[in-house]
Amino acid sequence: MFELQALDRAVPPNCFPIDTNKFKYIVEPYDVAIDSEFFNPIKIMTDLKDQYQAHFTSQWHGIIGSDHMPSHADWEQQLSSCKAFIFYGTEHFLANMLPSKLISMNLQDCQLVILLDLVQTIRSALRQSMADVDKSKLQLSIEQQLETIMILSLTGVHSIMANQWHSTLENNAIRLSKVLGDLLESGRTTGETVLRIIRTKKEESNYLTDAEENNYSNIQPSDNWESRVSSRADPKTIRAGTRNDFTEYENSEFQNIDEETAEIFEAELFQGESFTYSSKPTAQPSLATLEDPNIFQSHFNFILFGLPNLMVI
Repeated sequence: MFELQALDRAVPPNCFPIDTNKFKYIVEPYDVAIDSEFFNPIKIMTDLKDQYQAHFTSQWHGIIGSDHMPSHADWEQQLSSCKAFIFYGTEHFLANMLPSKLISMNLQDCQLVILLDLVQTIRSALRQSMADVDKSKLQLSIEQQLETIMILSLTGVHSIMANQWHSTLENNAIRLSKVLGDLLESGRTTGETVLRIIRTKKEESNYLTDAEENNYSNIQPSDNWESRVSSRADPKTIRAGTRNDFTEYENSEFQNIDEETAEIFEAELFQGESFTYSSKPTAQPSLATLEDPNIFQSHFNFILFGLPNLMVI
């Protein structure tokens, strides 16, 4: 039989307490994140609740998509009856409930909202694209992350942890594990928790695969990008790459085009890449974040809006 253990934690005078027994959550409401066996949100949340059950999570209540799909009333009830709320799933948080309903709610009792969303799977993208067909541009813009955070702040939420841009199932699983570990087990404040994620050391981070880490480590500020590119391919070959990977695209349609035309195709095809290589680069990409091997761009995805001095007790 499980025995609940008492938690004795002193709150500094400059911090505000969050009752650990008043957490609510909604995890993967449509149960479409089945692309990953190990980082499925339902599995991760269940494991973490079991891990911290002795002191913290025994009184947590919420809805998991594998049990049933939450209605609009369920969303309102969970948000309005908690001290802290966790949404852990795919796509945008505000795509799951009507913005007009959220704006009209009074969430002054909700001190902390943790949003671990902005993940796409094949099934979630298909479901969301069908749901977005009849939405206006204004409706779609309101569902964006910054607009969602502003609406939550206007309804009275004190502090919001959220991704800035799209993430992966693996990264969100790691972030939730670190957030709950720092907030619950270590007793750190909301600000300290997010700061520790940003400052995660390389040896402690699994955000990137080994191949991605090798790509980062191989790029040096002293590299001569122009010579590296020109030595890899003929000017008539369309060249593009991400980080230090070079992929040469040779297509019969482009065999007889001149160098200037090839460069135009490069710019149009790979305009959205983080690093676009051509035989005549106009500017060398900034490598400031690569000079420190302990810093990755993904560390800065998860940030805090609002009060940094909330502590779970």
